[in-house]
Amino acid sequence: MEQKRQQVCLGIGNLLLMAVGVGLTILALFTSSSLAVQTFENHIARWPLWGGISLLLLGAFGAVLAWSWSRCCLCFYAWLAMAVGAVLICAGSILLMQPTSFAAKVERLCEEANSPAALAGLGAPASVRAAQDSFESMLESLANCRRQNSLAIRLDACPNAADSAKRPWRSNPHRELFRWAEDSFSCGGFCKGAPPLFGLPRGSVNEANRGQIRHACFSPIAADMRLWSLLAAGALLSAGILLLAPVHCACWLACAPPPVRRPGYVHHPDELEWTAVPQECDSDDAAWD
Repeated sequence: MEQKRQQVCLGIGNLLLMAVGVGLTILALFTSSSLAVQTFENHIARWPLWGGISLLLLGAFGAVLAWSWSRCCLCFYAWLAMAVGAVLICAGSILLMQPTSFAAKVERLCEEANSPAALAGLGAPASVRAAQDSFESMLESLANCRRQNSLAIRLDACPNAADSAKRPWRSNPHRELFRWAEDSFSCGGFCKGAPPLFGLPRGSVNEANRGQIRHACFSPIAADMRLWSLLAAGALLSAGILLLAPVHCACWLACAPPPVRRPGYVHHPDELEWTAVPQECDSDDAAWD
């Protein structure tokens, strides 16, 4: 009975681990949908995905061990679960600090830079300089588009437009980032405010306001990265702490197994004798008598 109870505890713990693994995988898929995360900090989505897969495999392995009753395998599972938990806690701690620090750095650099060229002098990361350069290229392509078509509101009106370096905007690696940012945050430009490139949100841009300067996109992009990094960090830290439960059950099952009757063992008659233990109340009654 004791053995079954221990096995059930370990099995339930591993089912919970598998459920958490599924949750981490779903979170990773939602996180990867953020173009800000894809562009600047894609490990925010990768680490929860790897953590979710690890928990699914670890939970399946532990569920099998719960019914196999192998002490060596249970000890190995306990150490493996502790190692995975330590990795998850370390990854969660890094995500709690690094992307938030990167987002704050992007905000500081964009606020201090007087021109796109000043970003390099301020030590801006290559990804930030590349995003600013991409926007400048597409803005130039839009200007060239409007020289050919004065009624053009968005870049989509000139699919073959290019900048002065003959770089077509349709091959720009950040075009989807700025399209998403315009549509989601109604912003324009990256570090400095600028007119919209794609006329988004739809219906908000016309011939009269197409050249209107909008607020820069760096702040909402940084806020989006910060939000997803905090969610991923919290999920990884929670999963790492949750691993303590199956580790405890595995150690309990491996190191403190229930008593097992030895086959063929015959009890001696004196082991089976019942010995009456004098009760304290009986001695007190005798004293009163």
